Amino acid sequence: EADRSNPYLLTVSNFNRYKFATEMIEAFAGSACADAGWRFKLAGRFPVPEYETEVRDAIARTGMQNRIELLGEQTAAELVELYRAASAFVFASVSENAASYTVIDALAYGLPTVSSFYSSTPEVLGNGVRYADPFSVSDLAENLSAVVVPAEAERLAAAALEQASGFPSWASIANGLHDFAEQRMR
Repeated sequence: EADRSNPYLLTVSNFNRYKFATEMIEAFAGSACADAGWRFKLAGRFPVPEYETEVRDAIARTGMQNRIELLGEQTAAELVELYRAASAFVFASVSENAASYTVIDALAYGLPTVSSFYSSTPEVLGNGVRYADPFSVSDLAENLSAVVVPAEAERLAAAALEQASGFPSWASIANGLHDFAEQRMR
């Protein structure tokens, strides 16, 4: 069991504008997560340097420099530790193809998760998350605030694990692709 005595909200991505990092930062700053002393860790790179500047400006503007960490790219082992120790996960992207591995990983780790309801995300995440509108900082903040409530966090953790139990394994995906390729070659 991970040490959750220093709670934090996690997000993992390649941060482009459609991932709504500035809005997540503003929502975190206005949420019960921040009020309860949580930290917010953003793991991943910024392909567009100007957007990283915007994100750093949002951190400064909200006064959260001591509570929000931009971790940069992480190794697989580092990501495992981040997921294991996280208290909750947020995913605000509006443009994903069949959700994202990062939010699917969050569910597999049983993290209470707040996700955007745009794109195909609801088809994959089902009832395993709370949905928020990333275009509305107040809606994101309200939904992030819910993960601080122990009963809601427990409900979301159970829902995440239940949803994740239906995801295919990498081995089954690889076998399916192999079988498909073999059928095509006949």
